[in-house]
Amino acid sequence: RLAIARAVTSGFPLVIFESPVRTGQTLRDLLDAAGDRPAMVARELTKLHEELRPGTLGELAAAYATSEPRGEIVIVVGGQETTAGPESDVPSLIRRLLEEGHKPSKVARDVSRIAGISGSSAYDMVREVAGRVDSEKRSES
Repeated sequence: RLAIARAVTSGFPLVIFESPVRTGQTLRDLLDAAGDRPAMVARELTKLHEELRPGTLGELAAAYATSEPRGEIVIVVGGQETTAGPESDVPSLIRRLLEEGHKPSKVARDVSRIAGISGSSAYDMVREVAGRVDSEKRSES
């Protein structure tokens, strides 16, 4: 998941060579990390049974949730459409990692590497996001 998070925050299109067994899970991980971007699952490229299936990550994740494709799989994901830099996705990444139960110090280290920011800046962002999450939980109670 860390590699996927790092790749999607780059803003560039992604090309992933994936095992048929992991295709459904990888599409779900990509959807969680990148949102519902345009994508394509290509199967058996340059072969007799070549298949190209375009859609959004959400559509493709749903399609491959129950059916495992056969053959060689390539997943292509469109680049980030916003003009903001990768830092704009950092708070949502921090929130997701904290909600998954990762310790703030680990989240700060990972975010520092992914976003290419200093460790202290990453930790400050983690504290800020964690504070917002805590206040939201208290207001729901």
